[in-house]
Amino acid sequence: MSEKDLARSLTRPEQPGDPTSQGRHSEADRRRCPHCGRPVRPVRTSLIPDPAEHPTVPVWPVVGMVFGKKRSAILELARQGRLPVRVLRIGGSYRVATAELLRVLGQDQ
Repeated sequence: MSEKDLARSLTRPEQPGDPTSQGRHSEADRRRCPHCGRPVRPVRTSLIPDPAEHPTVPVWPVVGMVFGKKRSAILELARQGRLPVRVLRIGGSYRVATAELLRVLGQDQ
């Protein structure tokens, strides 16, 4: 290790995905879009939780963000029963089964 590399390692902590991290990249860092070269996003986003931990998710913000709808639009669709997933009315909130949402999105396991 040269003096320059030693000084760099002492002044800057190694970051995951850092190109100077001496060739240690995760599998996700290596996967790139064949068309544009950007890193490929993971299939499961942190927006939709694991169904085992959270059996239901709120219509807003989770389902609204997944389908790209504003709050008023997604709540109106939930009231009318026009969402592609079954909506559960629990108290004053609208919720959707997490496993069913993942199934509709094609991300079920």
